[in-house]
Amino acid sequence: MLIGLAVGSVALFAAAVWLAAPKPPYRPADVGPRQPGKDRVSAAAPNDPAAVAARVASLCQQGRQLVAQGQLQQAQIPLLEARRLDPSSTEVRQYLSNVYYMTGQLELALAEVEEALDLEPDSQLFQQNAAALRRQLSERAESAER
Repeated sequence: MLIGLAVGSVALFAAAVWLAAPKPPYRPADVGPRQPGKDRVSAAAPNDPAAVAARVASLCQQGRQLVAQGQLQQAQIPLLEARRLDPSSTEVRQYLSNVYYMTGQLELALAEVEEALDLEPDSQLFQQNAAALRRQLSERAESAER
């Protein structure tokens, strides 16, 4: 039980750090139904790195806002799109991992952290999160066997 509390505390700390991190200012144009030409990666510029980066940042902001509002399932939508646009973004993978963790989807959370670790193998945060998730999954499997 004590280990579970420590592991949960580490994950909650990581989620709290993520939520407390400085964020770009809110812009109403980033939220709501799709509007052609409004801060979106257009079909004419899908390979423009600046357009992709701006879109990924916008999607991450949307995800953070939804998490802050407690809409965890809905937060997955913009974060999954951000991951599709920039699969090498460890920031997106960490956000998505946190959302999966908060919704109890530990396997998916671990998969995202492992992908982030592949991209940044020296990251202590990713190493710690992966270890904590593996322990929680192991504990879950052990309790299911009983």
